Amino acid sequence: MFGQRQPSFYEKSNNLELTIVPKMGFATFKESGNVPLNGFVNGGDVLLSFKMNRKFNLSTGLGFLEFDGNKTIEGNTTSLKNSYLHIPLHLKTDFVITKDDTQNRTTFLELGVGLYSNYLFKQEMVTVDNVFVDKNGNWNFGISGHLGIKFILAEDFNLGIGFETESDFTKINSNNKEMENQNMICSLLSLGIGL
Repeated sequence: MFGQRQPSFYEKSNNLELTIVPKMGFATFKESGNVPLNGFVNGGDVLLSFKMNRKFNLSTGLGFLEFDGNKTIEGNTTSLKNSYLHIPLHLKTDFVITKDDTQNRTTFLELGVGLYSNYLFKQEMVTVDNVFVDKNGNWNFGISGHLGIKFILAEDFNLGIGFETESDFTKINSNNKEMENQNMICSLLSLGIGL
């Protein structure tokens, strides 16, 4: 009775985790008929993660991404803002970096790959004189990679920091234009709560 120990992170009975992931970074937006546009990306995901075994977990959910960039057309500067519904599917694994059994705290190196789908639900272009809004763009798909560190702070609570990269492998076709995001690199935080 006195020698009982707390279950480790891997011995928990729950296999589900709710994860909130805010992120921000940079991306390149390509549109047919225009030069590539570098800009900022921000957004976040709400994910439900399922622990498949001791080393792998699978997560999916819903997210929101926004790309912002400025471009010049015929001498006039315009601001472009694309808003996306983001649906990721990630497979992640982790490796123990440090472990403190007395306080049930562990630090992991986390690696992951995944697929995602984006739906461009709004594209807004602002000029000096006008605002042009195009809604209901279309879907596209891409591949992602993840590298981070996860800190287990309590049995059902963890925090993470890391980087995520995404690149579309299909294009959005909207209004006779083909569009895609390339080379998106985001820094992210994550908050995981066991269910």
